[in-house]
Order: sequence, then structure tokens, then C-alpha cells
Amino acid sequence: SQAARGFVNLRFVNHDATFYGVNVSGQMPLASSPMYGKFGLSGVAGWVYGENADTGANLYHMMPLHSRLALTHKLGGWSSRLELDLYAGKHNVDPVRNELQTAGYALVNLRTSYEWSHVRFDLGVENLFDKYYEAPLGGTYIYPILDSNVGPKGNVPGMGRSLNAGVTVKF
Repeated sequence: SQAARGFVNLRFVNHDATFYGVNVSGQMPLASSPMYGKFGLSGVAGWVYGENADTGANLYHMMPLHSRLALTHKLGGWSSRLELDLYAGKHNVDPVRNELQTAGYALVNLRTSYEWSHVRFDLGVENLFDKYYEAPLGGTYIYPILDSNVGPKGNVPGMGRSLNAGVTVKF
């Protein structure tokens, strides 16, 4: 089917839909020693596909294959994670709603925390290498065009490098 041009008036209607998907998660220890602490791997992955059962058209706003793999470390009150977020390109889009495709990408995150008594200190960097990406469900920029319709301009870019800090107090 062909992408709609300009603004599309839609109405809320229930449709029969078919969904297929899978979510997988797991973790495993790698090494442990009193001096260096415990190392492990963890991961989660998910995929979903949806289509209109009557027309066979792709459903809107479906997340493509994605996963998060993490190398974990724990020593005393310290906990740390090196994460790799992987996203496949989004190519099954709904052209009637002007949904745009996105390319696949990978992000690296680094997190550490220290817990002492009733206080935990957290520090993290997301998108460590400040990679440009367009999240599959991140939204679309729109702009007015000459004939007063609205058309898609492009995908909203994902968040750049982010430094996050926090303190949690339990009482």
C-alpha cells in the first residue's frame, strides 16, 4: 500500500488484529572471587509483529526486535553494569498513519551504584558515545505545508548522551 499524503482524518474503530511476539530474559554468573567480586551476564530481548486481520496491513506503533545485554559486577556495596542496547530497524510501518521507518542502532550505557547502610548513591551515563539515533516509537516531527495540510517531516531524534545521578534514602 502507498503512504498517505498530508493530514489523514481517522476515526476510532475496532479492528480484528493478529499479534505474534516473544520476550526472552536470562542471566548467568561468569566469575566470583572474594577479592574481585561477582561478575555476570544478563539479557532481555523482545519482538512483536501485528497486522490487521482483515486487510493484512501492518499495525501502527509496533516495536521491532530489541535487546539489552549487560555485563554486571558486584563487590561489597558497589554494583555496576555495562549495557549494550540493540534495536533492529523498523520497516513494518503503517503508511495510512504516515508512520516512518527507522534504522537499526546500538547504544552503550554505563551505571554504577554504592549502597551504604540506608543510603544508595547512583551514577550513570546513557548513550555513552553520544550516538545519533531515531527511536522506533519516538514520534514524528510534523510541519504545515502550503495547502494547510500537515505532513511528516521526519523522525524525532533519540536522546543524546545523558549523565544521571541520584541518591536514595530508605527509612
